[in-house]
This record gives sequence, C-alpha cells and structure tokens, in this order.
Amino acid sequence: MNLKNPKYNPFFISDYYIFEYSAVPREVRNKFRDRLMRRKGAAAQKNIMLINLLDDLTREKSPDEKLSISLNEPIGVTKRMLDCHKARLIKNLREFCFGWVDITGESAMGKIRRRFAKGMLREARSELLTLEDEILASGKQRVRLPELFEISEKLIQIYNYLKDKRRSNHYYKLSGVYQQKIKKSFLKNEIKDDIMIRYQLIQTVKLMANRFKVDNLQKAVKILEKILLRYGDSLDAQHRMKIYHRLGLLYNVLRDKNRSLNAFEQGKDLAFREGHTAEALVFESYLFLRKFTENNKLAPEALKFHRDNFGFITVNYTDVQQLMDFEFNYLRFLIFSGGEETEIITEDFVSKQILFSRKAEALNSWYLELSDQLSSNVYQFSAAGNNFNIQINNAVLNELTELNRMSVSRFSGLFSPNALVILYVNIAEQEFWKGKEADFELAENYIKKTQRFTKLYYINISGSWVSSTKLGLKIFEMLATESNERVYRKYKTQILKFTETIQSEKQSFNIASDLAKLIFIASSINSEELNRLLSELLEQIRIRQPEVLSSLIG
Repeated sequence: MNLKNPKYNPFFISDYYIFEYSAVPREVRNKFRDRLMRRKGAAAQKNIMLINLLDDLTREKSPDEKLSISLNEPIGVTKRMLDCHKARLIKNLREFCFGWVDITGESAMGKIRRRFAKGMLREARSELLTLEDEILASGKQRVRLPELFEISEKLIQIYNYLKDKRRSNHYYKLSGVYQQKIKKSFLKNEIKDDIMIRYQLIQTVKLMANRFKVDNLQKAVKILEKILLRYGDSLDAQHRMKIYHRLGLLYNVLRDKNRSLNAFEQGKDLAFREGHTAEALVFESYLFLRKFTENNKLAPEALKFHRDNFGFITVNYTDVQQLMDFEFNYLRFLIFSGGEETEIITEDFVSKQILFSRKAEALNSWYLELSDQLSSNVYQFSAAGNNFNIQINNAVLNELTELNRMSVSRFSGLFSPNALVILYVNIAEQEFWKGKEADFELAENYIKKTQRFTKLYYINISGSWVSSTKLGLKIFEMLATESNERVYRKYKTQILKFTETIQSEKQSFNIASDLAKLIFIASSINSEELNRLLSELLEQIRIRQPEVLSSLIG
C-alpha cells in the first residue's frame, strides 16, 4: 500500500472496501488468486474478474473513484450482487491471509477467542452478536452468564477500536450487570474472582479511554494496584502481565518514571518465567522507550533491538496487541533516527490497523502520515558552504493547508486527542512557513487550542515543536512593522533557549524540523550574531548527529 498515492487515504476516495482489500499484502493476494485459478474455467468467473479489477485499482498511480464505485458494470452484475461478491471475496481472502482453519467440535466461544488472538475482529464481531442472540433466546442465561460477560468484554474492545461510544457504553453497562449476577450466583468462587478481576480491568479501560484526564488515570492505577495487592502471586499470569503493562503506561503518563520502569521490568521478568517470549519483548520495547526519553543516545541500541526482533514477533505473537505495540514503538525509533525503512514500516503498520479492524486508529495514522509527508517537504534545504538555506515549496504548503482544512471539517470528531493536537499544531505551523504573510489570527487561535489541551491533558508531542512555531510567528508578525535588529533584541533569549533545546540529550523527537525552523527564523531576521550562533550549532550537530544533516540534503 503506497500512502503517497492519494487513493490510499480517506480524503480522496470514499470506498473503504479498497482499503480493506489492499491491506492484505500483495504477495498474499497473488497466492490467493493463483489458488483460485487452478479451478476449471476460473478466468471467466466473477470473483476472478473482481480480483483483477481491484488489483488494477491498487496498482494505478492516480485514483479512479468512478471505477471503484461502479465495478459491477465490467463484471456484468447488479450493484446488489456486486456487494455479495465483494463480501464473499473479502471473507475468503482474509481467512486465507490469517491462515484460518475451522476446528471440528470447537465451541462458538473457543472459535471467537482464536479470532481475537489472530486479530480477526471483523469476523469475531458478527459471531459474538450471533452467539449473544442465541444465548438470550435459549432461556439459559443464568447458567451461561460467564459467556454473556465475555461477549460484552470483547464487544467493548471492538467498539472502542471503531470509536463507537454508544455501543461500547451499552456493553460496558451490560458487563456490570452480568458481573453482579455472577457475584450473587452459585458459580465456583474461582470463576467469580476471575470475572471480578476482568470487570475491574474493563473499568480501567473505560477510565483510560479518556486517558488525558489525570483523575481518571489515577483511579485506574488504584484499581490495578488493589488487584495486585489482594491476589499477589496467586493471580493468573496473563492477568498480571496485563496489569503490569497498563501500570507501566499509566505511571508514565502520570510522570512517575521509576514506577513505570519497575512495572515494565516486573512484567518482563514474569513473561520470561512463564515462557511468553513475545510478551517479554514488548515489555523490553517499552523499557527502551522510557529510558530513551531521558537519554536519546540510546536510540541506535533501541533501533537495533527492534530490527532484530521484529521478524520474530511478527510470526510468534500470541495476541495481536503484542505485534501492534512492538511495531508502533519500532516506528518511534525509526522516525527519530531517520531509519531507511521508515516508510515501509509505516505502510505496514497502517495496513495492519486496517487488517485488524482498527478503523479509527487507521484514520488517525492516515492523517499523521500524510501530514508528516507534506510538512517535511514544505521546506527544502540547500547547502551554502558550511551553512544551509531554506526554500519554501508553496505547492506542497498549499496541499498541507488543504489537508488540514478538510481534516477539521470532516474528521476531527474521529481523531484521538493526540492526533487532534497534532492537527492544531500543523495548522499553526502551516502559517509559520508563510512568514510575514501568515494568517496570524488563525495561527494564534489554534495555538491557544493546543495550549488548552496540553494544560488539561497529557499529550505526547514535542514541546519544542509548539514553542518554536509560536516563537517564529511572533517574530514574523513583529518584523512586519519593526526593524530586524529590534526584533532580534526582543526575542534573543527565547531564540537561545530554542537552540539549547535542539542540542539537549533529552530531546526524544527528530530535530530536523526544529532546525529547519531555526534556519528560517535566522534568515528572516538576518542578524550577524544569530547567523554566527547558527553556524556554531550546525557544526556541533555535524559532529554529534551527522545523520541529521545528511537527511536534510539527502
């Protein structure tokens, strides 16, 4: 899937089926087609004709939305029948992709659990709803309460991924009802305890769903700590690993680094003792991430760890969340380091989000990836001796501006708070690159929105990204009416602080964008002193981080 091709993003095409189809790796689709072609007369069959058309669509360099919504015509079927063919094709293709095999005599819930472990949530949802209807119609709800609880537990997870709050809240309430009925039932105590723990874990998910409200996060921490305190080592290993993982994340958001590290260490040790290698690698991945934020010199070691183990976890994960967490952290280190495989892994990660039915997450990733591609190409570097000049690509800047405009009008309600803040900063940054021609009122409005978000919630973005954009806009606005020298004198202290931030070992984001902004600001002010400071900074970066300068002119 080529994210640079506009047909692979929701801003240019409305048929989500194309995304689902193209999320299956091309080599898997080819093998699937080859298997179908072994049948007699296969070439003339409707499913093969549909596959050929879809493959042509995904290979095209420019989108043909008209063709994507009128595939019935070349196949020679009605639109209603086309929907049937598409549904059957995606079902069979996905089962082939996941290596799905039905097991004779397997219970409905056992089948659903296997679907979940593989990441086949699309299929699991319909099976869960069917099983729920069957149990409710059977008149045996009382003896099948644990199944009803598990159905609610799993549907909460699915609807959270789809950002369907109404249905998620519905099943959250039902899970509480079933937990209370189980508590008062004659079921064994170990079943009651297990359901109680799982319900408390659901409560923490509910609290973490709005993970940017500190009070909610603190409540979630207390619930998890109480479970560990009450059950200790008698607690099922899977539950304990899940609790250590969540505590590690929560402590980090609450800025308790040592407890975060300790939770991940305990989780890693437990996973190794229990033989859960994939889970242990995920814990190690988060340990690298936490330590990296304090010392970015760990980036090469962390990147090597993720490169060395990505192949293993891709094949050996026991829960799809392990794979998604590991690959996401891998991407973080790639982006910081400017790794050559960044684009490939990004495409793979977004494809997996679609494949594993995480539509809302995929939408966030689409925006983040597309906006990053555009914003990193708004400016172009050219070497000028030992220094650099900046040229603005106005065509790309216009594309970024349009992308942000459409995002606000069409998708802001689906974005996560983190992605929403990045959208706000991108809007301010698009004005930054316009220099003295910026819409300062628009930029100020979105900077204020960003500041409100970051004051109330924990948002994982670079502080220097926001502050440098704000600083540059203030400078450009003043330059419209004041002399360069006066502007420099007023903002000299802030500029020096900005240069110190770029050099900091605690800078956990790629500094290329910050450096570009500093060069752009310096070229606008044109102060001899600032130009000299910039030359000294570039020389230090040339010695300490040569890959950054190489990427700028590469």
